[in-house]
Amino acid sequence: ARFRAAMRAIGVTEISLQGRVIRITPVALADSAQLRLTRLAPDSVYKPGSQVLSVRRPVGPDEPLRGVALLDWLHRLVTDLVGSPVAKITTH
Repeated sequence: ARFRAAMRAIGVTEISLQGRVIRITPVALADSAQLRLTRLAPDSVYKPGSQVLSVRRPVGPDEPLRGVALLDWLHRLVTDLVGSPVAKITTH
């Protein structure tokens, strides 16, 4: 719930997982953030017209990230790109 609230606070209304691709929308990225995206997630696709960001689901040592690990990764990615202070997701 905390992750969802944090995403809503920065304007993200939808995050969906389709196979190995995570789709985040709407995301408005400045030119500098788009360059940073190519470094952080080289296989990503950003469509500025529709403000859709598609990134490949990260893979851990043995399998794709899931649960809190996936939420933490998404948190870091969005924070690095948008620059908004989003609270870290914890498992308490």
